[in-house]
Amino acid sequence: MFKMKRLLIRICLFLVCLPVAINSFAASNNQAQTQAANHLVQFLKAANTYQADFWQIGQTSAGSAECAYGRLLLKQPGQLLWKVENVDCQQVQSGKAPTDNMWNQVILTEKQSVKIYQPLLEQVIERSLKNLDDAVPVKLLTGASVQALASFNVSEQSKAGYQLFILSPKSNQSLVSKVEIAFKNKELQQMIVLTPLGQSTKLQFFNIKVNQGLSGAVFKLNLPKDIDVIKQS
Repeated sequence: MFKMKRLLIRICLFLVCLPVAINSFAASNNQAQTQAANHLVQFLKAANTYQADFWQIGQTSAGSAECAYGRLLLKQPGQLLWKVENVDCQQVQSGKAPTDNMWNQVILTEKQSVKIYQPLLEQVIERSLKNLDDAVPVKLLTGASVQALASFNVSEQSKAGYQLFILSPKSNQSLVSKVEIAFKNKELQQMIVLTPLGQSTKLQFFNIKVNQGLSGAVFKLNLPKDIDVIKQS
């Protein structure tokens, strides 16, 4: 009977301490996430200007791949020019970038607006950047802040000379399931976006130039006179 009482006392003490332990873990976890978010913002804001080419590799849930070559120009605050040209995936493996500049899509941001130019369709779509739920890379690059990361759980780790940040959306309604951002010497090297449907998009940056002169004049779209402009909310 005495042993049973001692066991009950130990169980009671454990149950009393358990909420304290859970709260301590939650506080520690929140602190680590806040610190990771702050570090990511610092890394993203370290480049007042950023120029790079990139390979884009998209993987469908069925396993097929779609590839593209792209060019990224970024000038803080909020100016971004993103050009993409579809290519054969073998061209990505060869590492030889195209030189014809036959862009399939051009994205231009200015403050909180975005223009999506599709030359083959002869149209431009104008939208508010905040309403583009699937444009996570563009949003992070043009508006890096702790507030912008509030909808994500953020963690970081060092791996093979890279500083890796992992973003997981807090909402299960998000169009992305995870975002991975890798830096080396505080320079953006790679981004990977995963979706709940099993799709992935990998962006591998190269020919990187950071904090070099970049005129604001390059952030313009040279559009044909008869182009269709579609404005969306």
